[in-house]
Amino acid sequence: MTTVAHSPDFPRRARSRARKVTAAAHTIERSLRQRIEGALRVRVAAAKCRKVSKAVESDLTLDWALAEVERNGLRCAVTGIPFFKEVKRATNWDPYAPSIDRIVPARGYVQSNCRIVLASINAALSDWGEEVFADIAKAFLSRREGR
Repeated sequence: MTTVAHSPDFPRRARSRARKVTAAAHTIERSLRQRIEGALRVRVAAAKCRKVSKAVESDLTLDWALAEVERNGLRCAVTGIPFFKEVKRATNWDPYAPSIDRIVPARGYVQSNCRIVLASINAALSDWGEEVFADIAKAFLSRREGR
């Protein structure tokens, strides 16, 4: 299949520009994947340390975490928001970094009980879970729309 940018009728300069844009997009995606992999490498290692210190079960691997991120299109499993969204922030803590969320905290870090979410979502869910988070988010949006 010939794309428009590769057709002989497409002006040479435009083809060159289209190739550069495509190459830049691939570079950005590769860089994003590398950032995600680096963050997940740290999170999986931390989960393994918690396994030892808190005597919780853990079968997480970096390969599993990367497959989960790919399955969700490089997005948070709960919100669908892309990881490492560009924002100005006052701290080194990135609210859009990937984090490992235990759906049922008592079950430990096992693949069937974990998902990859935004660090900010994991912080919001950590103590009270999805129901409380959903109530708070609905109330926030309701008030925000009323302004």
